[in-house]
Amino acid sequence: MATRGRGGSGWMIATVFLGFGFFISLVLAIIFNMQINKARTAADSAETNLRRFVTVQLERSQDVSELANTSGNKSVVGVLLEQNSTLKNMIAGTSQVTPESISSDLDASGIPVPLLNEIKRLRAEEAAAAQRVNAMETELRDAIEARTAAIAARSQLQATYQQSLQDAERRLAAQQDQFTGYQSETKKKIDLFEDRIKELQNNSSDQVATLQATADQKEQEIDVLRRRLDDIQRNEGTGNYDPRILPDGKLISVIPDENLCYISLGKRDHLVLGLTFEVYAVDALIKINEVNELNRGKATIEVIDVAENSATCRVVRLGQRQILVAGDVIGNVVYDPNATIQFKIHGEFDIDNTGQATQSDRRRVENLVENWGGVLMDELTYATDYLVLGSEPEFPDPLPPDTIDPIEIARHAAAVKKFEEYQDLINTARELTIPVLNQNRFLIMIGYYRR
Repeated sequence: MATRGRGGSGWMIATVFLGFGFFISLVLAIIFNMQINKARTAADSAETNLRRFVTVQLERSQDVSELANTSGNKSVVGVLLEQNSTLKNMIAGTSQVTPESISSDLDASGIPVPLLNEIKRLRAEEAAAAQRVNAMETELRDAIEARTAAIAARSQLQATYQQSLQDAERRLAAQQDQFTGYQSETKKKIDLFEDRIKELQNNSSDQVATLQATADQKEQEIDVLRRRLDDIQRNEGTGNYDPRILPDGKLISVIPDENLCYISLGKRDHLVLGLTFEVYAVDALIKINEVNELNRGKATIEVIDVAENSATCRVVRLGQRQILVAGDVIGNVVYDPNATIQFKIHGEFDIDNTGQATQSDRRRVENLVENWGGVLMDELTYATDYLVLGSEPEFPDPLPPDTIDPIEIARHAAAVKKFEEYQDLINTARELTIPVLNQNRFLIMIGYYRR
């Protein structure tokens, strides 16, 4: 009985301890579950807060992984904040700005984004500008050197001019001295001549003799004119008359002080600048010498200006003790006012100096030739007297290799042909020894404007 009682008490005690242990376990389980729920809630809150800063996709990205590996003791967000602050300082000069305000300022300033590309573009422009500056500095140095050379050349020309001026002044002084001596000598001769006249007036017999001598002289001049007339008539009768011995014109006035004279030939006589004539007394015989030239006259004159019916000439040679007077005749063995001069006209002209050469001005040049009495030729041959060229065309730049426009190709080919025709005419004229005139020389030749 006693043993059974101890066995029942033990079971109850075991049951009590087992129940107490279960209760304790239940309480601990409840407390642990509450701690787990609390930790889960904190973890969920932390996860929510973390996803506010970085998503799962961004957290797994390579950029975030690299930042995490290189951030050291700093958080990725801290590193990003530091970089954000650095970029703001670099762009705006302060970190107390927002990306929106930075974007607005960039739009207002007209600065395109991304900034790095713009900076690279600006760097490239800066390098190109530096190259242009260097090129301009080189050109400036060249210009300065050219200017220095020009100044030196001008100084040399000035020195040469001063020397020439001094030489001219010395020659002028010598000529003035010579003129003074000639004037004094002439005065003496005039005084002597006046004394002679007075003497003749006092001596009638001497006066008669003088008149007789004058009459004899005039008779001799008449004989010369008769012989000249007989020669002309005889040559006309035999068919051997040489028109070259006839005068081409005459002096209509003389200005001795300016060494000038005026002749009776002009544009209508096809007179050109630079042509020379021999001057003869009206009663002198004009002959052709053994070298087929006119015998030398009392003077030689050169045409320097041509009017419609007259021309101005300068005296290039005057024989000793010779005086030019109105009525003296002039001659040139090769000059023929009735000769037909043949012209080849080519190119475009700018007669009015508008800066634009045209075909219409070429037609004006052709009309000037015909009005002047010349003949237009279609080809350049040995019979051509003058080649008159307009403005020289430029050789066109080569076409790009990928040019396929037929109009552009045809225009380029026409420009090349125009240039080559111009050069071919120059070469042909050189081979045929035909004089080549540009627009200005041609207009001066025909007297289009006065020199």
